[in-house]
Amino acid sequence: MKQNVWEQEYRNEDSLWGFNPNNILSQYVDMLPESGEVLDIGIGEGRNALFFAKHSGYQLS
Repeated sequence: MKQNVWEQEYRNEDSLWGFNPNNILSQYVDMLPESGEVLDIGIGEGRNALFFAKHSGYQLS
């Protein structure tokens, strides 16, 4: 089952995807509004959500 593969990967690594936000997000952050709601749909370990949490004006869901 595919789910078991990812569960094993996350168990073996402290940070599978790294700590910096996605490169695309970093490249286009200046095009985003200064505030708003951000929905983290559970992709990875939350590095993009942490990026928005550090910038005031964003509400994370």
